[in-house]
Amino acid sequence: MKKFLGMFFFSAVMSLSGFAAQETCYQVSPNGTAWSRTPESLCITETGDREVAITLKTGAFHEQEIAKFNLTLLQQARCRDCNANMYGVANPSNSTFNAFAIRFNGKMNVSTREEAGTVSIGQTTLFYRTYPQ
Repeated sequence: MKKFLGMFFFSAVMSLSGFAAQETCYQVSPNGTAWSRTPESLCITETGDREVAITLKTGAFHEQEIAKFNLTLLQQARCRDCNANMYGVANPSNSTFNAFAIRFNGKMNVSTREEAGTVSIGQTTLFYRTYPQ
């Protein structure tokens, strides 16, 4: 009986934590002036305390996942209207992948909650913005 209750509690907690994941998506562009009519997105899903999944997607009707990175929030902005977050691999210092990072450099309009700026994925820099309403 104790095993059953323990497993039931574990399952309930795991299913509740699955509902807590929040996804935030941004539209991306190579130059910041031309934005594709086919949605090209960078989405961030919180998967743990400081753990996130960052997904690159394209397509309107047949959405295609281009890449997915499971990273850790290594540095967070200290201001209300900016995004200077940096995500990377939280491995020991001798890991090959420690040099890889995704860095945001953006500003948020506090009244409209719209955000825009640049995001660097490794050596590639893209422009991002909240989806137009």
